[in-house]
Amino acid sequence: MTAKRKHPHLERRLKRARDEHDRIAYRRSCREASRLFREARSVYTRNNLQQHRDNPRQLWRTVKSLLHPGEQSQWLDGQDTQSLAAGLSTFFSDKVETVRKAAAEHLRSTTASTVSCTLLSQL
Repeated sequence: MTAKRKHPHLERRLKRARDEHDRIAYRRSCREASRLFREARSVYTRNNLQQHRDNPRQLWRTVKSLLHPGEQSQWLDGQDTQSLAAGLSTFFSDKVETVRKAAAEHLRSTTASTVSCTLLSQL
């Protein structure tokens, strides 16, 4: 059984039985799962650094993300979200109206040419 499946299984068993042996097995499972996560994170980081070793920009971006994991810039920082939402709404409303007018014009021109072709064929 994998660590991912073993851990919840042992947790349910501990809650049900409240036995000391189950608690020890559960704690051992917790430590094993933590070790596996740390190991996987370490391998990922090592591979990421190795992959970007020839690209200084990507390498420094990776190092920065490791040194300052919570400092990710957000595109909304310092912007008035109310005006941003209003601007997006106006943009998409105008876009829909433009498409609607273009489609109506296309249908009118297509219908007119179809009608004229039908009339000419009847002559």
